[in-house]
This record gives sequence, structure tokens and C-alpha cells, in this order.
Amino acid sequence: MAPGVRGGRGYPRVNRRVKTTHALRGRMVKYDDIAYFDALADALNQDAQFQSKASSLKTSLLFVKKDRPDGALLRIDGGKVSAENVPVETPAEFTFTAPYDVWVTNHRDSVPLEKLIMTGKVKLKGSIPKIMMMKNTLTLIDAKAKTIPAEY
Repeated sequence: MAPGVRGGRGYPRVNRRVKTTHALRGRMVKYDDIAYFDALADALNQDAQFQSKASSLKTSLLFVKKDRPDGALLRIDGGKVSAENVPVETPAEFTFTAPYDVWVTNHRDSVPLEKLIMTGKVKLKGSIPKIMMMKNTLTLIDAKAKTIPAEY
């Protein structure tokens, strides 16, 4: 592409808008609020691809923002997802911890969660072999999370 054309050489990439397919269509939620994770749980519960990948999965994922006293716990049981606001000390099979601005980079700038973990920006606590077996499911969760409209 020639310079001067959007997305061409010398210009930043244009982020593509991802189509929203969940109940919150058109409504914004605060990114650091449990309503965001409730919307994510609803979207995952309605996603056929996620349901087929997670049909035999039973796990818990705790997402922690370093500068906040609480976190969001996603429980997955046979493909059904629920979300709740919990203290950061709550036990979970996997805990993802990062500063708020890193989570915003993941959501707004579409930086994959896997890349943020590999570069050490998001700290992962839990079994590495088990999380590797869940890679495709986590990628679906990450992609679906980016479709939730949020204000920062």
C-alpha cells in the first residue's frame, strides 16, 4: 500500500472492529467492573464454538488488577460460565495478574493474552501443562472478551 493510504507504510495499523454478538450490543460497561465479566460470561454461554470446546472443562480463572483489592473470578463448568467479584486471595486454578493498563492494552489494543503472558506483563499462577492444554479455549475467551464494549 502506498504512503498516505490508511494502514500503509508509515502509518499505524488500523484496528478492525469486531462484531458484537451478545446481549450488551450497543451498551458500554466499565472495564474494571464486574458487569464487564458478567457480559463476558453471558457471551461465552451463548457462543456455540466455545460451548463445544469447553463442554468437558471444569476450571476457575481469576483475573486480578494489581492496584485493586478485588478480582473477577470466571468459573467454567461443562461449558457454563459464571462470573463473580472476589477478593484477590480467593483460590482459583489459574490466576492472571497485571496492572490495569496492561489489561486495557489487552482489550483495547487487541494484544493477545498469550503474548502478554509470554512477555511477563501478565503473571500466571497455575499449572503450565494444563493451561497449555486449554490454549484454544483461552484464545476463544480472549477473543470474545474483546467484543464486549467497555469504557476505561
